[in-house]
Amino acid sequence: MHHRLSWGRLMAWRQRQSAWGALLDEQQVLLASLVVQTNGSVRVAVFEHPHTPAGLVLPDEREGWPVQQLRAASGRQPRWERTLALALHAGCCRQGVYQPAAGGGPRQWLADVRLEAAMALAAEPDEVGFDVDPPFGAHSTPPQVHWAACLRQDLQRWQGQARRAGWRLPVVEPEHQAARRAALCLRGDTRAHGAQSPQDWLFDRVASRELDKAQWQALQASPQWGALVACGAALGLLA
Repeated sequence: MHHRLSWGRLMAWRQRQSAWGALLDEQQVLLASLVVQTNGSVRVAVFEHPHTPAGLVLPDEREGWPVQQLRAASGRQPRWERTLALALHAGCCRQGVYQPAAGGGPRQWLADVRLEAAMALAAEPDEVGFDVDPPFGAHSTPPQVHWAACLRQDLQRWQGQARRAGWRLPVVEPEHQAARRAALCLRGDTRAHGAQSPQDWLFDRVASRELDKAQWQALQASPQWGALVACGAALGLLA
């Protein structure tokens, strides 16, 4: 069985009414908490954007700082609500598109994706964690699938950081996937959101709009990109 980098699929015994999402890179941690309101819309209850202190040089110091930020957030939550979805900066993972070969099967296709991911990461196949979307079915062959991958040791490190900070981390996904989810669920005029505080944003729980190429490019260049990513990761837990 391959070591999965989750694309955001999560089964829960009840529908969540709140969720936390985070964007992690080497310079910062962005945290967003979303809450479902009585009218069904989703608002941003908490948004935090701490930057890595300049004086952190040693690896142990840089490793411990994200844990401190995550622990501070988890301490405000009941234990049973400490579930976090993590979006990775583009530099932390690789993505690609795979076209399944005719006549193969899920086992062969997964092996092919593993090899592609390993080549992209310049690593051995057993050193990568990956996932595909849509998943391979036993009786159907999608024309193509998108895959995302990161080094397995990095995935385990992030999971360990979350665990030490008191969080469960069932979902890890690329930042562009989280951002697109948020953008498609965001209410109002996308051109106005760059001038707003993230805590003024409202979302639907499912996609309610379309984005053209120009709008998507504008969002990627927006100073609110990181906030959109963190919110999108949390929305994945509410879908």
